[in-house]
Amino acid sequence: EPGFDELKAAAAVGMLTYGFSLFERVFEVGECELLPGGRGHLLRKLGDRLPSSIHANGWLEGPSLDLEQVHQLGPRNDGTSKFVDVKIPASKVLLFTWKRTGNNYQGVSAFRPVWYLAKIREMLSKMIGITLMREGAGIPIASAVDRNTPLSPDQREDLIELLANMVMHENASVVMPAGWSLEWLYSPGANKGHIVDTWNALGLIILEMLQAQQMVLGTGNTGSRSVGEVHAAANIVYVQGVVSNLEGTFN
Repeated sequence: EPGFDELKAAAAVGMLTYGFSLFERVFEVGECELLPGGRGHLLRKLGDRLPSSIHANGWLEGPSLDLEQVHQLGPRNDGTSKFVDVKIPASKVLLFTWKRTGNNYQGVSAFRPVWYLAKIREMLSKMIGITLMREGAGIPIASAVDRNTPLSPDQREDLIELLANMVMHENASVVMPAGWSLEWLYSPGANKGHIVDTWNALGLIILEMLQAQQMVLGTGNTGSRSVGEVHAAANIVYVQGVVSNLEGTFN
């Protein structure tokens, strides 16, 4: 199992975006010369509480907004396959959280940075739309083929309004005034492939921040199942190291 140096190295490179370990203090009556009467409740072991067993709204706070109970769903101890709801008092719980902010007991929320990334993706989608509308499809330009065919003020106003509202696929057939032609001016940078690439890259980052690593496998040049397994194994090693240090300290 990794030692403290390995744990520090893992934390330094940000191996985990957020997370927590939860243990229940399990007591038993035993003898101890330090206690009045020589007997009392002693810490027998730390019972590991799997994160997957904690309810989504399992962190129950009191009026002072301090953690009072942890709501857990666990199997019964009678040999049946039934599950039971348990609310463990916070006084009996040892909670270890890394990269935690405020009262988010599961650690830093992955959804806050994802929200900002999603806003960036929203702006990129608008840019893609504008690109297809103006640069990708071109900008309509009206020019006089015959200089002896000037436009009247009403014709010029109508033509300006037509050009300002023209979309290629909606105005494929236009009857121009006599002596005038319509051309589409394309931007040299009409190919906005880098915008699409950025869009895709942000999507993968969002999945990774949500730790949906299996979902992003195969979407990159190096994506493979083995890559996902390596990430998962690294996360597990880090958590096991934290657990090992905690258990070693208490024991």
